Amino acid sequence: MRPGCAADLTLIGRGSGDPLDWLPTAHRTDVRLVMVGGEARLGEPAMAPVFAASGVAAMPARVDGRPRLVAAWVGRRMQAQRLQEPGFTLCA
Repeated sequence: MRPGCAADLTLIGRGSGDPLDWLPTAHRTDVRLVMVGGEARLGEPAMAPVFAASGVAAMPARVDGRPRLVAAWVGRRMQAQRLQEPGFTLCA
């Protein structure tokens, strides 16, 4: 990463220790934040400031029963195209 450049980033919170030990068994609910090109796409509600800082409107969703935020444009596209992902629901 370089200053001023947009990053693709995934934050996974699964505990401590060597990520090579736990990453292969991580679940979708372990994902705390996904950013693409410096813009938040999916994250825990606590990541709302990251959505705001990256200029992305968010809408509520659930991933495997856990509350999440999704970029509003992604949610609208999913609704318009009637896309369904098992375990993912929009709450708007």
